[in-house]
Amino acid sequence: MKIALYISDRILFLILVGCFVAAGLRIHLGIESTVIGYQLGRLKESESQLLEKRSQLLMQYSKMTTRQALTKYLEPTEKQRLDCNGKKRLYFEATATG
Repeated sequence: MKIALYISDRILFLILVGCFVAAGLRIHLGIESTVIGYQLGRLKESESQLLEKRSQLLMQYSKMTTRQALTKYLEPTEKQRLDCNGKKRLYFEATATG
């Protein structure tokens, strides 16, 4: 009888320890999932900012690469058209206006 009582106390103790471990694990996982949720929120916000910046840069790039914008840089200024003898130059320099 004493042996059976000893075994049942031991089983009860193991069950109690198992319950505490399970409760601690559940709390830990709950906290970790909350932290991951906050990190995910920050990453989503950063993603939307980066997508907006990408959109702005693509729009700026497309404006800069239109035929009209490119020819503006290729057209020589009046000073560049004539050399000191009044003759036309054979090469063009890009203007620095933007």
